[in-house]
Amino acid sequence: MLPPVVVTGVAPEVPDIAMRARYFVPISVDVQIGADGAVLDAILQPGTREIFGLDTLALRAAREWRFDEAAGCKTRRAWLTFDFQKPVPIGTPGGSRFKPP
Repeated sequence: MLPPVVVTGVAPEVPDIAMRARYFVPISVDVQIGADGAVLDAILQPGTREIFGLDTLALRAAREWRFDEAAGCKTRRAWLTFDFQKPVPIGTPGGSRFKPP
């Protein structure tokens, strides 16, 4: 099976407090994708630190992503890594690729 391909994705907001503190840490999110390409569930990967609300913002953004449809497949998984120093999400260890709209 081919890895899911991102159709649309949004970058999470960067809180002012994180900007002022210059604290940026990549947040990894595990997403479950339905056959229609919609994100069904998003959870933080183990070991992800929760600070300045970056974790919550990454989860919120991940739930808005849309992937390609998968014929004959009920659900798929992908891992997204949000790097708050970059304006868009970066490549993922799960094999999904971000294609800007």
